[in-house]
Amino acid sequence: MEPTTERRPSLLLRLTLPGRPYTVGLTFAHMQADQTHDDPRFPPPPWDRMTRCEVWEVEAGAVRLAAAGLAACSKQDRFCKATGRKLALQRALEQVRLSKDERRMVWEAYRKVVQS
Repeated sequence: MEPTTERRPSLLLRLTLPGRPYTVGLTFAHMQADQTHDDPRFPPPPWDRMTRCEVWEVEAGAVRLAAAGLAACSKQDRFCKATGRKLALQRALEQVRLSKDERRMVWEAYRKVVQS
């Protein structure tokens, strides 16, 4: 994906991966079904709310969208932002070219920020 300056990540995680510094940005958006569905020709979606996570890689001042993950909440489930963020982040990180240990380091940095 091409570098972009239109949108910026809302959360930056600076970490040191084996042999290199790494900055990853995260953006979360929570949406309701009525915010994404406005065409009466199609039935409404089976989900009530959705969380989208975008993973941005930041290198030398350039910000690049690396991946996006979605987590949909069924109409029978209770919506929880924390759960939606975790699932969406997990699905986004599966698309980024990081090893299992490097993804673990991203998770640890995310948990530190969220807990503080």
